[in-house]
Amino acid sequence: MKSLTIKDGSCQWNLEKVLKPQRYLWHVTTREIRFGFQRSEDPFGLRKKILKEGLICNDFEKWAIFANNGLTKPQFLFPFCIDHFAFGDGVKRIMENMIMDYDFWRIDTLLYTGEWYVDPKMEAGIKQSYTRLNKYWYLCTKNNIPPSALKLFTFKETNLDEIDKLKINFSDGAANASTNRWQDNLTPHIWKEDTLETILPTKPLIAA
Repeated sequence: MKSLTIKDGSCQWNLEKVLKPQRYLWHVTTREIRFGFQRSEDPFGLRKKILKEGLICNDFEKWAIFANNGLTKPQFLFPFCIDHFAFGDGVKRIMENMIMDYDFWRIDTLLYTGEWYVDPKMEAGIKQSYTRLNKYWYLCTKNNIPPSALKLFTFKETNLDEIDKLKINFSDGAANASTNRWQDNLTPHIWKEDTLETILPTKPLIAA
């Protein structure tokens, strides 16, 4: 049986199938389409494109759609693990200065039933440079992902100083301890007609 591959320039990468990824995978995008150093005229053009078309694999023979297998620490998510943290940016800088510029598209693998594979480029990078990372955190698929399997989340910049801190919860005379997770700052985006600018307060990711 011929193995599946993706091709990057002259490099061809074999794909290793993942039998059971987490239910929710995450595709992270910048909020704008950019052409070189020029911003697009519509600052929410990429959002609109994904909302309408889903995630499109432009070349089925050569390329794929990539996703994070669940939500790990923010410095381990692609693209932060390459674009920022690998060059010395700390978690605090990522959280305060960068993460708000990105959209988080949640892929429901119960609604998209295509096969998933280990991202071979990330696997090679992990072997060479990023030994703290796990190859099974970074997956790819060779098929388009329809809008029906996607949900947009954005990161709210409130209470950043409380993330990772221990908190005490009181209920009916009992107390328990928990930690504020960075994932709890991800909230479902509320689409408002065509403007797409408004994010209304909503329940946190843990309850979504």
